[in-house]
Formats: sequence, C-alpha cells, structure tokens
Amino acid sequence: MVFLVLSFWGIITGESVAQAFDRSQQFLKGYQYIQDHQYGEVIDLWSEEIQWGPLEDYVFYYLAQAYEGLNLCEKGYELYEKVTTQHPKSLFYWPSVKGMGTEALCLGNLAKAREFLHRYLKNAPHPGDTSEIKFLLALSYDVPGERQKYHQELKLLWQTEPQNQWTQLVYNFLNEDKISIKDADYQKKAHELLDKKYYEEALSLFKKWGEGNYRGEIAECYYGLRQYKTAQTLFEELYNNGIHREKALGRLATLAVRLGDNEKGIALNDKIIRLYRQGPLVYEARRKLAFLYRDIFQFQKAIQELNILLSTRPSAQWKRRYLKNIAWNYYRLGKMGDPEAYQSAIKHWEDLIYISQDQEKILQQAYYWRGRVFAELGQQEAAQKEWTQLAEAYPWTYYGFLALKSLYPREEDFKSAFSRWIQLHYVNIQWITEPKNQSFSYGYHYPRYLILSELRLGKEAQNELMASYEELNGELQLAPLVVMARDAAKRGNFYFPFRVGISLWHSYESEDRTLLYWAYPKAYVKSVTQYARKFLLDPFLMYAVMRQESHFRPNIVSSAGARGLLQIMPETGRRLAKGLQWRHFDPDLLFYPEKNIALSSYYLDRLLDEFGRDLVSILASYNAGESAVRRWKKGRENLLPEEFAEEIPYEETNNYVKKVLENYWLYRSLYQQPNKNKEPQKSTDPVLVWKDISNK
Repeated sequence: MVFLVLSFWGIITGESVAQAFDRSQQFLKGYQYIQDHQYGEVIDLWSEEIQWGPLEDYVFYYLAQAYEGLNLCEKGYELYEKVTTQHPKSLFYWPSVKGMGTEALCLGNLAKAREFLHRYLKNAPHPGDTSEIKFLLALSYDVPGERQKYHQELKLLWQTEPQNQWTQLVYNFLNEDKISIKDADYQKKAHELLDKKYYEEALSLFKKWGEGNYRGEIAECYYGLRQYKTAQTLFEELYNNGIHREKALGRLATLAVRLGDNEKGIALNDKIIRLYRQGPLVYEARRKLAFLYRDIFQFQKAIQELNILLSTRPSAQWKRRYLKNIAWNYYRLGKMGDPEAYQSAIKHWEDLIYISQDQEKILQQAYYWRGRVFAELGQQEAAQKEWTQLAEAYPWTYYGFLALKSLYPREEDFKSAFSRWIQLHYVNIQWITEPKNQSFSYGYHYPRYLILSELRLGKEAQNELMASYEELNGELQLAPLVVMARDAAKRGNFYFPFRVGISLWHSYESEDRTLLYWAYPKAYVKSVTQYARKFLLDPFLMYAVMRQESHFRPNIVSSAGARGLLQIMPETGRRLAKGLQWRHFDPDLLFYPEKNIALSSYYLDRLLDEFGRDLVSILASYNAGESAVRRWKKGRENLLPEEFAEEIPYEETNNYVKKVLENYWLYRSLYQQPNKNKEPQKSTDPVLVWKDISNK
C-alpha cells in the first residue's frame, strides 16, 4: 500500500517513487518543526515552489503559520490567501480566512481584517471558541477616532464571554487605558454567565458584592453545581424571608426529591398546588407528584394527577406523555392483582396509538406493552398477533427485539426466527456493496487521507476521511464510499465504515448484511476477545456498549470529560486501574483502545458480580452509577427487567439502556448462527426469558 500511495503521489507531481518518498520525509520533518514551533527551520526546509501534490494546502497553511509566528505578516497573508483561492475545498479554508483577518490586522488594513473576521464568525461551520475572533475584531478599532468603539467592544466581550485568556486580556487592556469596570458591568456579566450555565464563574462574581445582595442568584448557582444541601439552605432562607417565594418553593420541592426525601417532595408540591392553584408552577408540581406517587407505588394517586393534567388540554407532546404514564400506572395496578386495571391500560394505549401515528418510538412501546397485557390476561393469540406485527413493522429496534424474544424466548429459537426473518426481508443491493467495473472519482479529500495515513498522521488522516464522507455522501457518490469504507476497515478504522453502513442502510431501507456488518462491526476484536475471556464476559455486550458510547472512536472526549472507546471518566479509570493493580495510570491511557477495553471489561465484571443476570441494571449502572441504580431498585426487585427499564427515571439512562440492548441483540443475531435445520417454536409463556451474559 505504501508503494501504491507513493506512486499515486508521484503521478500527480511528475516524480519517481524514490523522489515521492524523499518528499514525504521532507513533509514529515517540516510537520514536526511546526509542532515544535521551529518556524525558521520549516521555512528553510519547505518551499512553496516545490510540487507538493495533494498536500499542497497543508504546506501553504503551515508555512503561513510559520510566517505569522515570526511576525512576517505580508508573507503569511499571501499564503493564507493561496489556500482560500487555490484550495476552496481544503479543511484549512476557514482557518485560512481567519488567518487572513489576523494578518490584515497586523498589516494595519483594518477594513480587510474586519471583513475576514466577520466572515469567519458568521459562516465558518465550526468556529469553536469565538472569544479570540471577537477580541481581534475589537482590536481593529484601536485607532485614533475609534477608541470609544474599541472600548465598547472590549467591554461587551468581557461581559458576554466566560472567563478565559481573552477576557483576561480584555480586562488588562481596559485597566491599562484606565477604563473602569463598574459594578453594573460585573452584575451584567454575572447574570450572562448564569444564563449560559457557567455556574462557578457566575458564583464568584455574585459573591463579590456580598451574599446578602444576590441570595437568589447564588442559590441558583449552587443548584446548577449540584451542591443541593447548600442550595436547599439558601432557598429555605429566601422563602422564609418572602424573597422570590414562588420560585424558591418550586426549587425546594425539586431539591427534596434530589436529596432522597420523597415524602417532603410530595408535601411541598401539594403546598404549591394549594397556594397557587394554576399556572406553570402548578402544572410542574402535578407532574412531579405523578412521578413521586408512582415512585412510592401509589399508582391510583399518580393516575389522578395525570388525569387532571390531561383535562387542561395540553399540547400534543404532553398529551402523549400523560397517556403513556396513565397506561403504565394501570399496567402496574394490574400486576398487583386488579384485572380491570389491565383493561384501562389497553384503552389508554389504544388512545395513545391513535394520536401518535407519526411517533415511531411511542408506537413501538404501546404495541409491545399492549401485547404484554393480553399475555397477562391469558389472551395468547392476541398477544402473539400484536408482537408479530410489531416485529415486522419495526425491525432492529428495542421493542421489535422484545417482541421477537417474547414470541421465541429460547435463545436458539430466537436466533433461528431472526435469521429466517432476515431472509424474508432481504433486499439485494449488491451493486452498492460490490461495485465492479465502475469508473468513479474519490473526490478532493480521499487522496489526502491515503497519504496522511501512510505518513502515520492519524488525526489529520481521520479529518480528511470524514470530510470525504461528507463530500461524497452529499453528492450521492455511493460506490467510492463503499471502497473507502472497506479500505478504512482494513486499516483498523471502524468509525468510517460505521458511518457509511448506517447511511446506506437507512437510505435504502435495506437489510443487506454487508452494511449491517459495517454498522455493527467486531471492532478491536483481539483486545475485546482477550478481556472477555479474562473476565468471562459476553464480547457482544462489549461491542454493544462501545458502539453506543463512542461509535468506535478511540480519541473522543465527551462534554463531561469521559474518554475513549467505552467513555471512562479519568477518576473512574484511576479507581479501576488500582483495582487491576496497575503500577501507573495516566488519563491519556484511556485513549489507547487496549487499555480502555481492559478497564471497562473490569468494570462490567464488577457490575456483573453485583447484579448477576440483570442486564438492565448493569447497563443502567454503567451509565448512571451503581448508587443510583440501587436506589431505583428499592421495592422493584420483583419486576421483570423490561419493566424496570421503563421505570428508570433518568431519561438519558432510560434511552441508553434500551439502545445498548438493541445493539446487543442485533450483535448476537448477526454473528451467532442458529441451527438452520431446526424450526423455531413460539412460546405460550408470558414471562420473557433474558439471556445470561455471564459464563460464570
């Protein structure tokens, strides 16, 4: 492959393979100089006159950065301009627009600087932190005659942006010019930060004027920071002193539940309803009461509150939510021995289906649980009819699999039925998955991906590959995407074929197995197999979690700070590494697939020891933590796993569990072949059998 790629480079530049190899080494050396900020060296090494082929935009951009770093603004501007004019599809196009603005400012061409910086701010698809651009725009007014505008822009930037190096520079510049920042400016900034949920920074500013002046805002900051006991104390003081009483009481009702005192939560929400009778706060109190009554198993009271909410003519979204919860509470009453409650559950699920024809997830849920009620009532034929229709209408979904598993609880019967179902619904799009004798273009970005991959510049290669996906998918160039996906998979890149497989699978509504294997790959199979054997885990569970957590991207970081393939928080990783008796742990180890898989396997093993066969609880714990799941399970120990899944209160965790189970069942069905000679047997048992994921 290296020879082919270098030959390709040589064809473009008119050089031999040996010359192309020398050029690639020259590029790598200059790239390292750029990373080390050795700008003079890279300028001496590289020349824009050399034929750089597919990497010309990289050379121009990095050279421009080098000249900018040496304050050679005119040359930097010229090279940034070359990128934008000669390579409009380059990944460096928008960074170069920003660079032209910066260099124009350096050259004193203020009109040009504003033009390019405004253009970047307005049109760049991913502008990132805008503080720097706003700071540069403010500097463009730092000239005689426009100083007032300059100070206004600086002050506006300081007020509206979170604390960072740019706002600190602004603060210093204003102090140097003896422009005072008044208390009103601080107050405006604090409220802006609070509105944007920068709680720590807002809290520090509010405290500047004494806690007595901004108790409400300070309480909101502690609430946002999840320091619930401190927030509760402050809101109690506000309520007792008659300050923002309505809002304080609403927060206190929520905080009581967050702190585990459901009885106090019920009492406070009742108090809100008695005091205020109507309005948004009362509606919210009734919603909370319905949830709290369900949580303490007072289903009739929960239904009463939900019916009151339903009578207020809510929006379609809220009406669906109320009907779904009423039906569920009736189902729970039926499980407690009230057969009439089952009939009420069926009626409300029917009403829900009637108003939810365009809401697929709600329909799936309603069809499945209506079938479950029929099964509980002994109406097996009606239950099987409901589940059969669901499995056929909504394949590959959580509820579709639940329906199929309810029809075929034995593992072998389930896999056999699933395999036969695929054959019945198979759509042959072989012309997509096996393009032959076709002439097509790979677009602008793919040649860069190939070369950067061979140069071991992984991050840059991945960026070009995903840009190629956006380019070709947008132009419906399907055949080259397929070839590229195969090549990426061979290189150990599972994210790109995943994206291609998902896109083509959904676009063509096809169950072609090639696309399914791309969408559900056995990624990093060596490490997964090694640690699945070590901890006696089902490897398909690990694939299912990995697919949901990262889509097979080893370098991804979540907004919360979780890292790597299976999204482990650094502190959790440190604790798990200690349990595995690692001598050394560094958070960056979480970006290494083998290390990340080792730690997450150990974590799943620990969860398996605690929760045994309960796969729902294991996955909920992986997402929300063991302590939360222990709290949710109190009084629900006898629920079936799928029943407990419906009562997980965190919406994110509720959806997470269902999605991972959907992944898991599809993995098992795809990769574990059934006995093709055995006819699957339908079950008449209403109790769903869950496969034990442990080999222990």
